[in-house]
Amino acid sequence: SNNTKSKKEIANEYFYKGLEKNENDDKNGAISDYTISISLNPNSISAYTNRGAIYRDLGDYDKALNDLNKAIKNGAEIFAYYHRARIYMDLSESRDDPRMFKAIDDLTTAIKYSKNNPDSWLYENRGMCKFRSIGWNAACEDFMIAKSLGSDLPEFITKRLINGCN
Repeated sequence: SNNTKSKKEIANEYFYKGLEKNENDDKNGAISDYTISISLNPNSISAYTNRGAIYRDLGDYDKALNDLNKAIKNGAEIFAYYHRARIYMDLSESRDDPRMFKAIDDLTTAIKYSKNNPDSWLYENRGMCKFRSIGWNAACEDFMIAKSLGSDLPEFITKRLINGCN
C-alpha cells in the first residue's frame, strides 16, 4: 500500500527519537535508537556522529572513534572532526604525543568546513592543543580569533592576550 515507509524514513524517525532521548539525558536509549537508524541507513553521517559523541561522553573512546571515523568516511564535516579531536586531546599524555597533532589536524579541517560561519570553540580548542604541544606563540593567534568570535577564554589566557601575541 502507499503508506509503507521507506527504510530511510524509518531511519530518520529513529534518528529523531535518539536526538530527543539524548536531550532528555537517556544516553542508552539514544544509543539504541541511533543504532537502529544506522542499521537502516549505513551511510548516515549524523547518526554516527551523534552516537560517537555519546560514546565520547561516556568515556568509551574505542566505540566513539569507530563511529566518528565512519561518519568522516561518509562525508562528515565539522562535528565528527571536533569530537574526534577532543578524544585525541583527552588521550594525549605528553607535549609531543602524536595524538595532540592529530587533534590539531582535525580541528583545522573542522575550521575549513566552518569558514563561512566560524566557531569560536574550534579556534579555542585548537589554541589549547597548540598551547599544550607547541607553546604560546603557536596558540596565541587562535586564542585571539576565538576571543574576537566571543569565546569566554580562561583568565590566564585573557591576561596573556593583553600583551598581544609575543
